[in-house]
Amino acid sequence: MKYFFSAIFILMVLPILAQNPLEIKIETITFSDTTSIRNYLRNGEIEETKSIAERKFTVNFHIKNTSDKTIRFYYNDAELENLTFNVYQENKIVAAFLYKESERDASKYYLGAPPETEEIIEKPEVNLSDPKIERIFQALEPGTKLSDIPELFIDKREILRNSLFSLSPGQEWQFTQIFYWNKNQPNRTKNHQGYIDPGFPHYLVFSVKLGKYAYQYWMHEVDFDKIKDDESFVEGIFTSEKAAINFD
Repeated sequence: MKYFFSAIFILMVLPILAQNPLEIKIETITFSDTTSIRNYLRNGEIEETKSIAERKFTVNFHIKNTSDKTIRFYYNDAELENLTFNVYQENKIVAAFLYKESERDASKYYLGAPPETEEIIEKPEVNLSDPKIERIFQALEPGTKLSDIPELFIDKREILRNSLFSLSPGQEWQFTQIFYWNKNQPNRTKNHQGYIDPGFPHYLVFSVKLGKYAYQYWMHEVDFDKIKDDESFVEGIFTSEKAAINFD
């Protein structure tokens, strides 16, 4: 009888496994330690300059088509924010304070800054007389659709065109993701129970979110209709296996 139930279980699981058309695999993680200079601002002027000890991680990974059909997807983490990640200390998720290259200069990167130091991010001035801005306000009026304002979508459409990948069965595409770890930051915070303990092994896990519906409003309605029923576009969140990462 147990063999009967085992066979039933296998028959149920195999179709589920077969439905996963993608493999996300971290291939290598290398690092280099360096020191950089950071300026802390107040009211737009440098108030303090600090030396920051940081570790730069270079993560090479691939996305592979494991199905028997051609698949398509949009991937461009810098613009589309497809990639999220977790750091594990043995089997527990911990706060590692890893930052993507695009987040490196964000104020939250400097959690180790003195309390009296305030990071000021200057915002660009908005020209309310700009025709594009005027058209945005027009879009807020009843009966006006965002898709009726094509000039607002030119940049977004260009990003999508440059972010479209098409993989034939068995084909894979290589990617590189850069992270920075501020070694000066405290490893334990009031908001996180978990923290980096160099005495334990650590692992990095990637999750990649892919789909077309998330970018529906980046396209003109006519353009989205062309791909709406295209079953070759992949939808879902795909997760890698653990890969060792060094915080010693």
